[in-house]
Amino acid sequence: GVVDLIAGGAAGAVSVLALTIDVIKTKLQGEDGNKFRGLIDCCRQTVKTQGVGALYSGLGPRMTRDVIGSALIFGVYHKVKDVVEGFAL
Repeated sequence: GVVDLIAGGAAGAVSVLALTIDVIKTKLQGEDGNKFRGLIDCCRQTVKTQGVGALYSGLGPRMTRDVIGSALIFGVYHKVKDVVEGFAL
């Protein structure tokens, strides 16, 4: 029900905390990745040259995808589980 949707949405919102790591990982894997000595160096250089906001680039689309996706997964899972349990012998 609604509680499942809210719980799923909250789980999706929390997953956005991993966004900064994904941004840095993408920079390291890109064609300019050889400019950096590693994860920490990439993070430092990014903040120094582009500001802290650069670590959160793509936040809006990511948040939308994760919140809606998690909410749907939680909601559908519990509905399907209830239906399947109704068939149990």
